[in-house]
Amino acid sequence: MASKVRHLPDPFSLVSRYLTGGATIESQFNSVESIDTFDEAVRTVGITNRYCQYLLHRPFAQSFWNCHAVLPLVTAETGPVLDYGGGWGHTAQLLKIATSRPIFSLEVDFKPLYFTKRYLEPETKGVIIERGNDLPFSEDAFKTLIDLDGFHYVHNKNGTASEYERVTRADGSILLLHTHNSNINERANFGAPLRASEYAECFSRETIGVPERDFLTDFVTASDTYTASDTSVSETQEFNFFIGHDEVSIDWTDHPLSNPSGEFTLNPLYEKSANGITRGTVLPAFAREFDLSMEATNEYYSRDEIHDRARELLYKGVLTTLPPTYTSSDRRISI
Repeated sequence: MASKVRHLPDPFSLVSRYLTGGATIESQFNSVESIDTFDEAVRTVGITNRYCQYLLHRPFAQSFWNCHAVLPLVTAETGPVLDYGGGWGHTAQLLKIATSRPIFSLEVDFKPLYFTKRYLEPETKGVIIERGNDLPFSEDAFKTLIDLDGFHYVHNKNGTASEYERVTRADGSILLLHTHNSNINERANFGAPLRASEYAECFSRETIGVPERDFLTDFVTASDTYTASDTSVSETQEFNFFIGHDEVSIDWTDHPLSNPSGEFTLNPLYEKSANGITRGTVLPAFAREFDLSMEATNEYYSRDEIHDRARELLYKGVLTTLPPTYTSSDRRISI
């Protein structure tokens, strides 16, 4: 019933949705109001323990490393940024740390936007739309649009791609990151699957596609720059699209977090000890999502390594820019 009321005209839709679940949602968020940290709060709002762990460890997942890797492209521009399918706020918070540009986070669910503003980045402008609707922005409203781990959930990919181009300036950048293709399309709520090459055909602008693993391997192995000028996507893995580019060149020596200092939050996947930090266990359900992460990080970092390798540990999600409201205060580390 809750899914069917989406198609009722207002105000019947609003009333029906409240009667079929609104009271439960209200009680969930009333309970969250008294909780100080994100890690405690996510356990109270009806999501599985497995997904809670995934949310807490999110900066360590290699899909999130894409956001770190493209920060030089974001900071090189001006104007507002649209974070399409912004999720629970990790992307918006990192973008806000890296640039003073206004961040708009767009979602189809109230819950992630609430957590974004309550715990991760209160200055984010949250926008909710119905699935499949046009974007509620004027033409050329954004210079940068980021879609991290979201486009494969879209059912009308051609229509959404057209909307991306409508709201993004012709000289702007659309960053379509961590996009799955039909060969690994295993979840029921994914949109209609496409071949890798067909994703590029959704867009009218110049498009460059790169295999995600190759791109991130360059990033995490401390290469100084990255350049791509042709579509070289594979049919068997996740990939990134850079729309509005005839060539992509990223200078990671100019990364906004290249000289970290201050207090940072230790990823909940790691535990502090007197002499350093030790990595915990990732659930088998997320093994593929974390396989590069596990390869590219150590199980233990000494106290000296934390300071000497701070930049690397930030890029890899061992240390994070997440605020004190993310997890307990004893997980703060000064650099």
